Amino acid sequence: MLDFLSKLPFPIDQLKLGVLFFLAFPLSILFSKIQNVQIRYIYGFVFGIAFQWIIYDWNTLHTLVPATIVYILAKVFKKSCVTPILTFAFLYLSVYHVYRMFSNPGVWRINISFALMIDVCKFTSFAWCYRDGFMPTESLSEDQNYRKIPKLPSVLEYYSYIYFFPSALTGPFFDFRDFENLVTRTGIYKEIDFRRGYLWGLQSLGFGLLSAAGDALFAKKFHPSFVLTDEFMQNGFLYRVLWIIMSGYAMRFKYYVGFYMSQASIDATGLSWTGYVDGKPVFDSVLACDRYVELSDTARKALERWNASTQVWLRRYIYNRILDADKAKGKPQNLFHATWITFFVSAAWHGYYPSYFITFWGVWTCIAASRAVYKARAKFAWIPEPLATAFRFILTVIPINLLTIGHVLLEYKKTLACYNTIYWLPHLYNFLAIFLLPLLGWTKTPKGEKAGEETKKVAPKKKARTTEDHYAELDDDDDDVPTKSKTE
Repeated sequence: MLDFLSKLPFPIDQLKLGVLFFLAFPLSILFSKIQNVQIRYIYGFVFGIAFQWIIYDWNTLHTLVPATIVYILAKVFKKSCVTPILTFAFLYLSVYHVYRMFSNPGVWRINISFALMIDVCKFTSFAWCYRDGFMPTESLSEDQNYRKIPKLPSVLEYYSYIYFFPSALTGPFFDFRDFENLVTRTGIYKEIDFRRGYLWGLQSLGFGLLSAAGDALFAKKFHPSFVLTDEFMQNGFLYRVLWIIMSGYAMRFKYYVGFYMSQASIDATGLSWTGYVDGKPVFDSVLACDRYVELSDTARKALERWNASTQVWLRRYIYNRILDADKAKGKPQNLFHATWITFFVSAAWHGYYPSYFITFWGVWTCIAASRAVYKARAKFAWIPEPLATAFRFILTVIPINLLTIGHVLLEYKKTLACYNTIYWLPHLYNFLAIFLLPLLGWTKTPKGEKAGEETKKVAPKKKARTTEDHYAELDDDDDDVPTKSKTE
């Protein structure tokens, strides 16, 4: 048996992870059938910690110990728990990232950091929401009032939230309030169309299987390490650019496997239940990854749709809280400052390889360039819309795929060497758009037209409580000011 397993084309830990992804789906259906609230809490916790133990063994303590400490900190500090919990959570994650970086340099493999990263999202959101439970209603936004935790949950409720089995291995992130409402069948979770939820889950499983097939077929053929060889440099410039773009697609397949397989179980439990939109049941209030991420025609859309639940966490509990702090101090809200801190936190959350910071800096330039091009839209109005959409798609796909290869190469010397092979093309394009278009005066809002007016006319109706509701529209001249949804 062991000889057979050793001959498989993928590591055993990946096999175990795949088996647990499939097992989680029927377990999620059984969870939806449980009538007793306490049993739901126990069920969610027991299978979650069991899943982690099967994959990570004793390393599961790297989630159990910090989870326990966070609960103790919340109980002791109460209203003032945010600073100690955020400090502890990020410090613990940082120490583990640094340890992993030096113990397995330049190696990507399944490890407990996957679960720990999602737990840090839960720890910090839990701290903020528990702190909000002590605050006056009028001092909080509508969304913060919805998500606040007025009373410290029981130990069982807390651990069940942290270890809820559909997200125990790779996410996605969700707030305690949504989880509590699901378990107790309150709020929008009073009436869940579970039959449709199972179908949504099966669709996600299908996407996960397709992604696994894509990873098996293309990951080795387009492995980023090839860009560092002499053979790669013997090819023409256009070939090198197209190859890196294809490598970007191929490398994302393994992430989509985790995103979609975990999403399937989230859908089956009903946690992603949004409600009825235009008379149709929708399950997208908790998203691991938007299914249309690869069709994004702007850098910002691509970023928001990729690892969508983490983007929600960054906006709610990093970006927005920085702006709230400015407002509380009577200072003007510094959007640029908040944006850069958010990008830095996102990079550090992933790890401390310098390439992560280089990559996220590059992604920021993509967003800034995309915004500049949009503001100059009047100069490109002569381009027919289908062609304009294709043009925006190309200008998004090329820079992002070329820049994010550093996220896989990990080591900064390799990343810089890769950029040298394409003469820093994406950086050149981004900086030309960021600095040249304003210099030409093309980014000024035309007289008689308010910022964002055009999008307000054509933007589709927002769905209740979806991930997209938590993001600002790209055409807003206030850049990163978040829009309000029904709950935020």
